[in-house]
Amino acid sequence: MTADKNLDLALLGDFSDQKSQLKIIKYVCNFTSIVALFYALFFWIKIDQPFIAGINLLFVLAYLASLVLIHYQRSAAATLWFFAVLACHVFILTTQVFTSNTGFHFYYLLFPSGVFLLLENQYKLSKIVITMLATGLFFICEHYPKEPLIELTEQAETWIFSSIILVIIGELGIVMFIFNQMITSRENKLIQMAAIDPLTGLNNRRNFMQLAENIYGSQVQKQQAFCLLLMDLDHFKKINDSYGHIVGDNTLSLVASLIKAKIRPNDILARYGGEEFVLLLPETNLEQAKELAESIRQAVESLKIPLSNTDNTSCTLSIGLSLGDTHLSELTNIIKQADDALYRAKNQGRNCISC
Repeated sequence: MTADKNLDLALLGDFSDQKSQLKIIKYVCNFTSIVALFYALFFWIKIDQPFIAGINLLFVLAYLASLVLIHYQRSAAATLWFFAVLACHVFILTTQVFTSNTGFHFYYLLFPSGVFLLLENQYKLSKIVITMLATGLFFICEHYPKEPLIELTEQAETWIFSSIILVIIGELGIVMFIFNQMITSRENKLIQMAAIDPLTGLNNRRNFMQLAENIYGSQVQKQQAFCLLLMDLDHFKKINDSYGHIVGDNTLSLVASLIKAKIRPNDILARYGGEEFVLLLPETNLEQAKELAESIRQAVESLKIPLSNTDNTSCTLSIGLSLGDTHLSELTNIIKQADDALYRAKNQGRNCISC
């Protein structure tokens, strides 16, 4: 599988994360229940209609029933039930209890953004059907004959209509906020995935080159010493062939963690290739770099890599070290020097350092 396909699959999993989806649905159900309860109290206290208030309370219970489905991780069922209850609730209030003058049918305007926010990507047909149904119900309510069960005063109708507009504006603002948060989260995820090696958690080669170019320019400008280490695991193919790719991957992760624990926060470490690591050491002279390289080499040599049974295996590391030269016009020349040094270390018997 290519890196691009891995990226697409990871993003798909992130977009359809059921835990965050359930959290949003739960919030929407609770918010709608509070609004419906508020209207129930208004019908009871302000317009003296306890029967209509009772009907509203039944719808509150129906909204809360979505929480039961959420409890059982049924996000799609909870969403569809919620919209079905809301569509029925709005229709009854607009056509049977009051009239379209109250503006309850304007809640149908929230359906398109709501279904695209709450329903997962695979429910495309359901999103389209709910959107079309909400559109149809809106026009039915708008042109429904005005024979209400409850006659409201003009002041009461105005108050209800104003409250509905405020709720819709508030909910649209919340939806836009959630969409913005989701987009920001996805952008950050994309940036991270484009910059980080998924196996070791280190910078990947491309991100290393970007970071290193900035540091290289700064070091050259300040005439400060810096060094670069190119490290390669010895006979890594033998580890994969003998023990399998799981042990091989675990080896890379352990070595990456070991190196990372030995460097400073401003040092730049990356997975440069399959079993290669590169380390840029700003403000570091040759002796300091040699000392660090030897410390890393000894630590890797002592590393115990667990196998599937109680046994362990080990590995060694060859290191090529290059001193940053301000006369070299490009960072790639310094990397080439380190690569040449690494090649010499391999020819000298591996598990050693060459400068």
